[in-house]
Amino acid sequence: MLGISVFIFSFLVYLLTLAPTVTAEDSGELITASYFLGIPHPPGYPTWCLLSHPLVYIPFGSIAWRVNLSSAFFASCTVFFIFLFLLRITKNKISAFSSSLIFAFSLEFWEQSVITEVYSLNSLFIILCLYLLCLWKDTHKPKYLLWLSLIYGISLGNHYTMFVVGPFLIAFIIFTNPNNLQYIKIYFLCIIIILFSWCLVCSYLYIRSLANPPIDWGNPENLTNLFNLITRKQYSFMLTQYPRSLPRLLRQCVVFFGMGVYQFGSPLLFFLFLLSFLFVFFKHRAWSLLLFFLGFSTGFFAILVQNFNFDIEWLEVMSVFGIPVYLCCSLSFGIMLAWVLDWLISYSKNKYYIYTASLFILLLPFVPLYKNYEVNDYSQFWFAHEFGENILNSLTPNAIYIPYTDHASFPLIYLQKVEGVRKDITIARVHGYLCPELFKKMDRKQWAKYAPFPKGRYESELIGWLIDNTDRPIFSEKKINVITEQKGTWVPAGIIYRYQRENEIVPKSEIYWQKYNWTYIKENNIKGQSASLIWLQIQWAKARDCFRNNDNSTAIELIYNGLKYYGKDDVILNNAGVLCAEHKEYSYAKKFFEEALSINCHNTTVKKNLQKLEKKLSIS
Repeated sequence: MLGISVFIFSFLVYLLTLAPTVTAEDSGELITASYFLGIPHPPGYPTWCLLSHPLVYIPFGSIAWRVNLSSAFFASCTVFFIFLFLLRITKNKISAFSSSLIFAFSLEFWEQSVITEVYSLNSLFIILCLYLLCLWKDTHKPKYLLWLSLIYGISLGNHYTMFVVGPFLIAFIIFTNPNNLQYIKIYFLCIIIILFSWCLVCSYLYIRSLANPPIDWGNPENLTNLFNLITRKQYSFMLTQYPRSLPRLLRQCVVFFGMGVYQFGSPLLFFLFLLSFLFVFFKHRAWSLLLFFLGFSTGFFAILVQNFNFDIEWLEVMSVFGIPVYLCCSLSFGIMLAWVLDWLISYSKNKYYIYTASLFILLLPFVPLYKNYEVNDYSQFWFAHEFGENILNSLTPNAIYIPYTDHASFPLIYLQKVEGVRKDITIARVHGYLCPELFKKMDRKQWAKYAPFPKGRYESELIGWLIDNTDRPIFSEKKINVITEQKGTWVPAGIIYRYQRENEIVPKSEIYWQKYNWTYIKENNIKGQSASLIWLQIQWAKARDCFRNNDNSTAIELIYNGLKYYGKDDVILNNAGVLCAEHKEYSYAKKFFEEALSINCHNTTVKKNLQKLEKKLSIS
């Protein structure tokens, strides 16, 4: 009964803080994929698409809200199985109750539980595997290993951190099983079940691609495309895009694992979580080693693969990869709390101490609940929806729009494909590359250079071809160097840009600004990195237009207003410097470049920009 109350309590909190519509990052793409049973970005997330899809049939709420609700449901199931896992190991309801809810209201997990993302389902798979492992260890019944194999195989179709989890589960089974030789046939059957279940969910990618859904990333209708999608070939450049060194890796580890300090409402709680591994080692050595190495290895693996930089955007990307770490820490902490209570019951004759300690432990979840509630209350989050709607509604009829960032593309895809907003617009980048359908009229020999999925280095040529071979209005989130046969230039069009062909009359930027309707996007509603990035983009677009109208003082104020909420790092300060330099505000440009270098003195892009600026100033 107490386990059910854990599920209900966490689900009600998630429901109260659930996002009402599409958010930024991958949300719009994933919602659209779930709704149409499509294929989102690599590796395609077939398991998530299949399990989230049934909720789109709920007869109330927007489609986005319904799919957001799937995250809340998966999260509450995770919390429920954390309770069952801890109760099974410790036989202590108080510690199981407290630790499961502490994790439920941890900063990052809570956020991922109220928006459309794959991480609450991934957490559910991790704890399901651990719970089945616990049942097997207690009973040594082979059926639990078979169920574990099935769940694990299905989980591989959700998120690839499960490939890191697998070896630790295997090691735990082998080292805690005194009868390994008698289990050879069972182990062999487990391998078959894992491979079969993984292949079965991956077959979804091929089958659904044949139906050509609106989200059909990588078009996996043949074995080559299917293999490239599953292996994330499109993102293989990430392994080599940044330099690697031991000092850089150590700094990445400190920054990444240091994010845990802010997860549970108090740094002290996180310190106790880490300390719990030492206590648990003496009480449940096998579980302590499994939870420690499983949790921290998933984090370390993410660091190695991503090789992230230290700017704000990268840190936001990396923050979700800490969830398995926090899950394992919560489990270890729950075991330690049970040990503390058992010790008090055994050695304390004063029941007052026992009751006080029990009450204190029961109240612990209210620390992260209170501290993290406002941050994770997305119940009024309309930033991405309103931003996308305004861009779509401001575009000229039958236009082509080329987005470059997640928040300027995925919400628009959802709005157009699911809600039916501005279906006359062609969003040129749905799958991370220019849509091949735009180039059907291109000579096939010429297209062979770019097929099947155009790489970024060819965009200047391809967009130039669109300009030369269509009379459709072409808009872009940013100015792009294009190779064309006719003269033209990019001109501001409100927040974005429009390509003005030679002798073509286009509206002034002010006309697009007049089309925007800002109901929710205001300073007092900014919440989270995505909202602050949208705010910054709007402020800087206004600043660009102020520069063009020779109102430099207002432009500088707008640049700082964007930085006020987004924050400062070397990347964004470099962009601020470039914006100022483009409009001959050289003193501020130099100031921004120098501040960027003070944050990261190794940023070669900033160094080159500062050198160009100083050379220009010396000549003038």
